[in-house]
Amino acid sequence: THSYGTLLLPAWYLLKLLGTALLFFALVIEARRMGKEKLLKALQYTLLIAASLQAGVAIIQFFTQHSVGLKFLGEGVINASKQIGSGFSVSDGNRWLLDAVFHFKRATTFVVRSQGTLDHPNHLGIFLVAGLTALTSLYLKAQKKERILLASLFFILFFALVTTFSRASLFTWI
Repeated sequence: THSYGTLLLPAWYLLKLLGTALLFFALVIEARRMGKEKLLKALQYTLLIAASLQAGVAIIQFFTQHSVGLKFLGEGVINASKQIGSGFSVSDGNRWLLDAVFHFKRATTFVVRSQGTLDHPNHLGIFLVAGLTALTSLYLKAQKKERILLASLFFILFFALVTTFSRASLFTWI
């Protein structure tokens, strides 16, 4: 007798690959229907909205130093007081320059890196870099009123990027 349980994981990966292929073909068809420029702008705004939501979660995680409670969206468990999650220890409990700027003192010396609803802070960092890239492209083509909103979103996304403490993402953006 054969156990079908060993086939579930490869089947899941095949299903994910087929889903990605279907998405690609749907985008190709949509690009032909509505035009490449319009589709590109729609995709950039979609990426920007998703990055902004992730940035909001990351900023909350940074200031609270624990999970927000979005497990149903894939948020991992992080908790600075129990040293759960990707983080590091600092001697005085200050989180880099940000605690000094906001005059915030903590009881624990362990600092949790923001990760949003993604698996790791570096994954969030590169996602935010993609969002910042889309934002920059939209900003360069935007009118004056739209530029004000995009500029404020830039600072939110960049602040969230800093809270990930992802050096690779920061250097990628710079």
